[in-house]
Amino acid sequence: MSIFPFIRLFPSDLSIDFLGFRRITLIISVVLIATAISLLTTQGLNRGIDFQGGVEVAVRFSDPVDLEAVRQSINNLSSGDAAVQQFGEPTDVLVRVEAPTGATDREQADAAALRKDIQAALVALQPGAVLASGDTALDTDNFVELLSDNFVGSAISGELFQRGMLAIALALVGVAIYIWIRFEWQFAVSALAALLHDVITTLGLLALLQIEFNLYTTAAILTIAGYSINDTVVVFDRSREELRRYKETPIAEVLNKAINRTLTRTIMTSITTLIALIALAVFGGPIIRGLAITLIWGVVIGTYSSIFFATPLLTLFNLRNDVFERKDAANEEDFAAAWASTQKDDDEDEIRRKVRERVTNDDKE
Repeated sequence: MSIFPFIRLFPSDLSIDFLGFRRITLIISVVLIATAISLLTTQGLNRGIDFQGGVEVAVRFSDPVDLEAVRQSINNLSSGDAAVQQFGEPTDVLVRVEAPTGATDREQADAAALRKDIQAALVALQPGAVLASGDTALDTDNFVELLSDNFVGSAISGELFQRGMLAIALALVGVAIYIWIRFEWQFAVSALAALLHDVITTLGLLALLQIEFNLYTTAAILTIAGYSINDTVVVFDRSREELRRYKETPIAEVLNKAINRTLTRTIMTSITTLIALIALAVFGGPIIRGLAITLIWGVVIGTYSSIFFATPLLTLFNLRNDVFERKDAANEEDFAAAWASTQKDDDEDEIRRKVRERVTNDDKE
């Protein structure tokens, strides 16, 4: 009897026909990708100040205020588009105004003046209120507390956005190269397709919920890519072992065995990660809630894609049971040559015979 019976969620002889649903799951994935692309082209991403540039002021009123009144007051200050929204508590308001354009020094001066004007306008919405920050707000019942006050220039924001997109693209290419070297081209293409699937659907979720797209969510997308490829590699590695073992079994059945035998590890990893992320989303506050929601989606879609998208794709690329035999044969030749250089008594044919016997015995074990 196992000391920790809860460690294995599923029996070792589990036999779920995951690939029997591959047509349905592949269609679902195509629909998800198409929907995400449609959302990105119609609604677009809600670029944060990091990528859009501008002035961002977050305040907390002692009493709830009318957002429309805040919006009208801010629009009177600047010709740029102003975005006003609540976050966290009903008394918390975030104001974002597009960056003033011009030379760097002038841009900085205009932004500093605009930030002061925004703060004054917000205070004026609550007659008699005191602008405060930190613990100063606790000294009065009528206050407007300054939570944050940021400015990013238009040139810097554009550069940050380009670098963020470049980081995501390079990460995807690097992962594809790694998989290509470690496995075969079918696995590399499937892994890259799964990564694109996860990244595109995550961007679609950001567009749907209008979660702020900033440096933090860029880091979240890169994290999702790493998590997804880790799940996929675990399944692919087991698939390679099963393909070597079951050389006469149909491909779909072999891949099903690989998924079933890694299912406990996959589900337990996802559950433990989700517990931490859900806690962040619930108790972490409004600042990191968008990041937590993005990561929660990433864990769910990454787990889904490793089982229902990446692995079923292998069946579309004419994958064969002997796909690794050529590599094994090449490794055997290299091993035999290296061994021959250290031996004095046995001839080369005898050495190769011993190598083949060792490989055969390892496969039987």
